[in-house]
Amino acid sequence: MSISNPVTADIVLLDEYWTPEIVNMGVVVTEVDVLETKDPTQAKSGECSVMLENKEGWPSVRFRGGAWIMLSEIPPGNSEAKVWYRTSGWDGKWRIEIWTYYHDPSTPIPLKALEAVLDGGGDNGKLIPDDKWHQARAILQKGDGYEKMPKDIHLTTFVWFSPQVNGWDTPHKTYLDRVEINVLEGPLKGKTAPEPAKRIRPRPGAQTVGKGWIWWEAEDAVKHTFPPGGVYNPDNVDEQKILSNGSWLHYHGGENSAMWNVDIPEAGKYTLWVRGLFWFTVPFKWRWDEGDWNTSKLGTKQNEQFFRHVPWGDITLGWLNLGDLQLTAGKHSFEIETPQSEDTAFDCWLLTKWSFMPDGINKPK
Repeated sequence: MSISNPVTADIVLLDEYWTPEIVNMGVVVTEVDVLETKDPTQAKSGECSVMLENKEGWPSVRFRGGAWIMLSEIPPGNSEAKVWYRTSGWDGKWRIEIWTYYHDPSTPIPLKALEAVLDGGGDNGKLIPDDKWHQARAILQKGDGYEKMPKDIHLTTFVWFSPQVNGWDTPHKTYLDRVEINVLEGPLKGKTAPEPAKRIRPRPGAQTVGKGWIWWEAEDAVKHTFPPGGVYNPDNVDEQKILSNGSWLHYHGGENSAMWNVDIPEAGKYTLWVRGLFWFTVPFKWRWDEGDWNTSKLGTKQNEQFFRHVPWGDITLGWLNLGDLQLTAGKHSFEIETPQSEDTAFDCWLLTKWSFMPDGINKPK
C-alpha cells in the first residue's frame, strides 16, 4: 500500500513529554524545552522535543508514556506512523516499534504489537542529514506480540526507535518530535486526535493563599523521588482539565517520597485535605517539620471524578480529609512517603481554617 498524506492525525503517541525507558548503543538522550534553550527551531510541534546524540554506536531508545491505544482501532497494513526528525549527520534507517502493556499476569511485560521501517525521505528511505526538520513515515505491520494482546482494551504504549541499517559510529545530534498515527482505513479514519497534553513546568515552592486557606500543587514539590512519565500521565488536554494546574505527582508502583515548603500566614487550627487517587484504600505517611509520621486513614473519596478507563477498571480521583492540626505562622516543611509497590497519585493539597466542600479543581471562595 502506498503512503497517503492525511490532513490530520488520528492518534498522537508522543509530543510534549519524552521519557526514555530503554537506552542502547551508547546514545545520550536529552529532553529539550525550547523555552529554556531559547531556540524555537529545536522543536517542530509544541515546546518540547528530544535530542539523541551518538559519537559511537547507534541511536536506539524506547520511550514510555505514549498515549493509550486500542489495537482494534489501528489496523495493521492500514495505519501510518509518522514522526518529525532533524539530524545533523546520521543517515541511517530507523525502525519504529510500538510496544503495548496489558497489566495482566498473562502478559507481565510489554510486547511489540506494531512495527515498521520508516521512510526518512532520503536515498533508499534513509534519513536526510541536513539539520532541517523532515517527516519519516511508514505503514505499520503486526509485531511478534500482536496476537498476544487484547484488541478492544486500551493499552499502555511504549515507542521504540531502533536503527535498521547504516550510520554506525556516525557522530550526530538527532531531534525527534510528535509521533503520530493516521488510520487509512478503519474506525478512526478522518477523526482528529484529542489535543495532546500541554507541557506543565513545576514551580517548586509555589502556593496560593486565600482568607483562611493555603493551596499547593503536588507537582510543585521542592524535592521528590517520583520518576517522570508513567501510566497516569495525562494524554491530552481534556484529561489535564480534570487535574489542578493540569498535572500531578504520580507513579504506578514503587516506594516514593516528596517534600513541599509551605508558608503559613496565620497560626491556628487547620484541616488538611488532599486530592488524588488509589491511596484512599492504601495508607501513605505524612509529617510536618521532621516531626512524627502520621498514617492516612482509609476513607471515602469525596467529590469523586472520572479520569480514565484502564483494563482493571475506571480511574477516579477525589478529595480526602486527613484531619485537623495546629500550625504556627511562618515557613514549614511537609513530607509524604508512599507504600512500596502501590500506585499513587497526588493532585493538590489544601489547608483551611473553615469548612470546605470539595468541588473538583476549584479553590475555596
